Amino acid sequence: METTFSGSKLIMYPSFGDVFETDDLLGVFYPLCTVVDERHGPLHFVSSNGLWMDDTFATDANTHAFTVFRVVEGKYQFDGDLRLYTGAGQAKSIFPLLEEDLAAHGDQYLAGTDGSQAWYGGGKEEAEAYVERMRGVLPDPVDGFDMDYYLETFYAFSSYKRNYSLTGKFRSDISVRHRVGGGHVVSGTADGYTMEMLWTEDGTEPTLLDNRVDIGMVIGSEFFQDGNDAALYYGPDSSTALIVNCYS
Repeated sequence: METTFSGSKLIMYPSFGDVFETDDLLGVFYPLCTVVDERHGPLHFVSSNGLWMDDTFATDANTHAFTVFRVVEGKYQFDGDLRLYTGAGQAKSIFPLLEEDLAAHGDQYLAGTDGSQAWYGGGKEEAEAYVERMRGVLPDPVDGFDMDYYLETFYAFSSYKRNYSLTGKFRSDISVRHRVGGGHVVSGTADGYTMEMLWTEDGTEPTLLDNRVDIGMVIGSEFFQDGNDAALYYGPDSSTALIVNCYS
């Protein structure tokens, strides 16, 4: 379904194939929404919420602070390293099983809620029961993978997404909340959010943001049970999308 954001078309919950060129990141990144701008083409807000990141590991394309994607014909290409995300390998292996279970039991997970608050309306007890049930059929976690957190995140995201596909209702009033300011679905800037991880020692803005257009921000708690927010910047000259992890 579509709405508008600052005069641009906004697509909520785009398909994975419409966002990423390959399925290499399936189970690691969630597509949240796409802004279709006449000047820059489609740009995607994505998140790796649900997986902890190793703050001692970094590449030029991804760290615990940011991810850079190349934008090729409207889709993201990833040049980073999945070793940043603790348990990414196991997450990728169980993700298809979680999607199969959701397809079979998604209506059950939404039952008893008001439809718009699958996590909060249904209560944490339902989420905890989901985690317990899935832990009973999945292999034990390895390599530091926090399976409980991953399952909680999948449950929340998938419940909100499924409800949106059935009712067209997002957790917030999209038509009202698309404006600059904290606590909105998409804000205009990352001002007021913690971005020290990117700043230089003298406090000036990092060169990473040079020659980039500020597209906006998604608020993590609007798509998940918790998690960091994501600010999106586009570099027209380099055809790259920079997603900065922000913590309010």
